[in-house]
Amino acid sequence: MTVYLGFDGAGVSRYLQLSRGGRESASSKAKVGAMAKRILLIDDDELVRATIQSILESAGYEVTQAADGVQGLEAYRASTPDLVITDILMPNKEGIETIRDLKRCNPAPRIIAISGGDRNGDAQFLQMAEKLGADRILPKPFRKAALLDLVDGLFSDSPPAG
Repeated sequence: MTVYLGFDGAGVSRYLQLSRGGRESASSKAKVGAMAKRILLIDDDELVRATIQSILESAGYEVTQAADGVQGLEAYRASTPDLVITDILMPNKEGIETIRDLKRCNPAPRIIAISGGDRNGDAQFLQMAEKLGADRILPKPFRKAALLDLVDGLFSDSPPAG
């Protein structure tokens, strides 16, 4: 299934299923008989969280959700996941602050920052996230394969220094 995640002009999330072609990720093959990698997903949009969680779980990952940076930091401290995927523009605690606080808590977490940019589509927030410690950035909308390639790539890289 090819999936796009994005926003319409009014800032409303949209989920679009474009085709039903299978993509078996390397991670789903690698986790047979192995312990699943744990991912913390932080996004204020419930539909985006549910869609990304479905994609990641179908590839064999274990996913925990948080609706903002405050909940995300609590969840991180409670479970210390292998990877954090965080949106940038959120209420209560934005993704930039969340990344900064995660790095203060533990300098080693792997982080993917995702964002549709501001209302004008400006992606400068993603570049800022990268400068503050995000390992990878992914602009919305994105394809399922692009997300899985980033996640699989981070897990196949050598462990971060901590």
